[in-house]
Amino acid sequence: MSGLPPFTAASAISAGRERPAGYHDAFAARGLTPDPMLVMDGQWAEIRGYERMRELLSLDNPPTAVFCANYNMTLGALAYLHEAGIEIPRDLSLVSFDDVPALRLHNPAVTAVVQPIAEVAEAIARIVDARLADPSAMGRHEQRIDCGITLRDSTRRLK
Repeated sequence: MSGLPPFTAASAISAGRERPAGYHDAFAARGLTPDPMLVMDGQWAEIRGYERMRELLSLDNPPTAVFCANYNMTLGALAYLHEAGIEIPRDLSLVSFDDVPALRLHNPAVTAVVQPIAEVAEAIARIVDARLADPSAMGRHEQRIDCGITLRDSTRRLK
């Protein structure tokens, strides 16, 4: 996973590694390389989302769209955008990972990747049940579940 940000507490969890990897994979699938100046580690924290949004928009060539890898960082990014007078989506498109109620209430409502919580809970229950039935089933287990996306008003096409 070269080109990814250095290890942080967030990268100690699978989502902290897999979400940036997915970003890089999406670029690679289209024969593109992401600009490393536009990939920032927000450490899953609201204050880091605020700081990273400020840094991104202070670049000589700032992005026209930002994807935040979790809702905490999205809330921080939104706070900075509000304070800076930057209008979504007129000035910048924004997408979040994790669809929490606050994102629906924001004006404009924020487009978000949605985790199917019921499917996640069901998968966890199956794994726990299997491990209780057979202690040899202990250890690492990988389960992939597809996410959806809820399109709202925080994104626009470039003209």
